[in-house]
Amino acid sequence: MKSTRWGTILFIAKRYLFAKKQHHIVNIIAWISIAGISVSTAALVIVLSVFNGMETLVQQSFNSFNPDLCVTPAKGKSFALDTVPLALVRQIPSVMQIEEVVSDLVLAEYEHRQVMLHLKGVPANYVKHRQMEKILIDGNYRMGNDIGAGIVIGAGAAGLMQINLNSLEGVCCYYPNRMSRNLLPGTGTLNSRTLLPSGVFSTNAPRYDEQFAFCDLQVARELMQYENEVTALEIQLQPHASLDKTREKVKQCLGKNYEVKDRYQQEEILYKSIKAEKWIIFFILAFIVLVSAFNILGTMGMLMVEKRKDLLIYRSMGASVKFTGKIFMVEGMFVALIGGMFGLFLGTIICALQQQFHFISLGNGGASYIVNYYPVKILFPDLLLTFLLVLVISFIASWFPVKMLDSFKEKNWQY
Repeated sequence: MKSTRWGTILFIAKRYLFAKKQHHIVNIIAWISIAGISVSTAALVIVLSVFNGMETLVQQSFNSFNPDLCVTPAKGKSFALDTVPLALVRQIPSVMQIEEVVSDLVLAEYEHRQVMLHLKGVPANYVKHRQMEKILIDGNYRMGNDIGAGIVIGAGAAGLMQINLNSLEGVCCYYPNRMSRNLLPGTGTLNSRTLLPSGVFSTNAPRYDEQFAFCDLQVARELMQYENEVTALEIQLQPHASLDKTREKVKQCLGKNYEVKDRYQQEEILYKSIKAEKWIIFFILAFIVLVSAFNILGTMGMLMVEKRKDLLIYRSMGASVKFTGKIFMVEGMFVALIGGMFGLFLGTIICALQQQFHFISLGNGGASYIVNYYPVKILFPDLLLTFLLVLVISFIASWFPVKMLDSFKEKNWQY
């Protein structure tokens, strides 16, 4: 019985939607409602996909620089290697490589031009394991030769210091003497080491390109006066290993005295900013969808006025107000479904074309950006969330005019 009743409701609602109306304005408003929902839904899909593309671009920029997991002391800036149960960590199947790192801020000087650099001392096999050749844009990763120790500098810092790789001029790095108690200049308050520039790298991330440089681990230890200490341990995982599960296992092995951060936690502020911006824009566009969906109010209201004779017939045949109300609610949902589906299709097609042909470029051709076009990435959860949002908002918009029928009185529909 219920299936028959709902079949009747769906049939009548479909007829009302596609049948020619007595007043053309009703058809026009209905199509305006569908168009409004379609455009706002497509805009929501496109904007969410652009933010996904931006997030992926950021991940790719940091993949060659940030390790899978980074172990640092919970207190202080360094720790002794013999205090860390490295044997237990190496027994974790998903751990591929553990590398010692000594890093800190130094003052770098090249031909009287000075910048602050985050000097990172790494072992000889660091470059090979991390595949850092991908971000090298000039020279090589030679950390030393017969002439002396080498340094590989980020493109931003190299530009500021105007470094010439073909010159024998070295970069002098200064670091405070941690053992000195005398703060007067020229009394051994600064350690220094001259390093020969051997290469320039670029991650397309200004923070790294302008502030970081690599040198040999032992050179960094001598400059910063560390013996068996390190400032961090960088852990590389096996391909397709679970980042979260491995991180938890490493934390269990090391205890509370160490912090273990994955790629996202190492750039926590940046990723949170991207997520926050994405959801702020989502709610703004959701409000636009809400405004578009409330065009259904006008459509259903005018349709009920036009079909008042039909309502009287339904009542005379024994139909309840609830039954007639469901007809118009279902028709409102039909409008939302058509608009939402077409909007999803339109947004997905535009994103797919942008992925393939990059026809929407950034300002000034994108010459000063990492990429010269808007990156996009379509995710199914975003499409599902958008469609559900449209359905919920449209259901609410369709429900309001139906409530008008609660006060239905036969005399109000007399001619």
